[in-house]
Amino acid sequence: MEQVAAGWREIKTVLVVGAEGMLGREVALALSEPKWQVDGLERQIYCVDVDQVDIARADSVKNCLLYYLPELVINCAAYTDVDGCESHQDLAMAVNGRGPENLARLCDEIHAKLVHISTDFVFTGRAGKLIQPDDTPNPQSVYAASKLAGEEGIVRNLQDYIIVRTSWLFGRFGKNFVATIYKAAQEQEFLEVVNDQLGSPTYAVDLAQAIMHLVGAGGQGAYHFCNEGICSWYDFAVEIVRQAGLSTPVRPISSDRLNRPARRPDWSAMDISHYKNKTHQPVRSWQEALGEYLRYLDACVKSRSPQKPL
Repeated sequence: MEQVAAGWREIKTVLVVGAEGMLGREVALALSEPKWQVDGLERQIYCVDVDQVDIARADSVKNCLLYYLPELVINCAAYTDVDGCESHQDLAMAVNGRGPENLARLCDEIHAKLVHISTDFVFTGRAGKLIQPDDTPNPQSVYAASKLAGEEGIVRNLQDYIIVRTSWLFGRFGKNFVATIYKAAQEQEFLEVVNDQLGSPTYAVDLAQAIMHLVGAGGQGAYHFCNEGICSWYDFAVEIVRQAGLSTPVRPISSDRLNRPARRPDWSAMDISHYKNKTHQPVRSWQEALGEYLRYLDACVKSRSPQKPL
């Protein structure tokens, strides 16, 4: 425990930005776990969302950070509607581009560390070759370009930062691919899912823990994190249906059939060895993580939980 928590020994104040989102809520929960606490240190954890701070506005960011004076800022805020970004380019660049830069400028001013969540979409990978953290970005959509602009704004303005790129996020709080397929497979005769985009699913619970481990290990710079294994969206859907104990047929289709406004990478499988070498932590397969999440969904349905994300 001492080795894991080393980077947490001096952090007394943490601010989670975007705390009502899928990942933000998991990060807030992770921060309260006993294994990240340090004896004799009373850590203050503050959680804010868009109602408390608009990261696209420098004045809003300044007011927020000067009020809380955090030693660590974890930014989970983003405009994640990939297709919506194509028709709302100014909003995408404001939130995903200028927002992280605004945070970085203020973190530099108050000497705070910044953890920022980015995306596999900043790359256009080559099939069969895992994408490295220092590979050259090649964004193919407004969303991807705006997320890359946010990364660059951080690098220009702050030295003490961690950028975590992740992919195909699913989790307990909010809409996601797994919940959509789980529900659709119970209501439709068959499903059609694209089979020409390959990457790695990521469970938000595991990503939140990865962030904690990176901070604990004194991480600096860019890292990739996703669950182990590579699949297509079609493969992902087939496994969801199988693990859910359903028999709904899943048919593969090409992405051209969907005619979406934003282009997605055909290959975005990332190398996570830099993360594992830094933290010395194992990473479970996406299939194992999926099983845990499906058990959660099943429990929500059976209990008719008010937090049911379907």
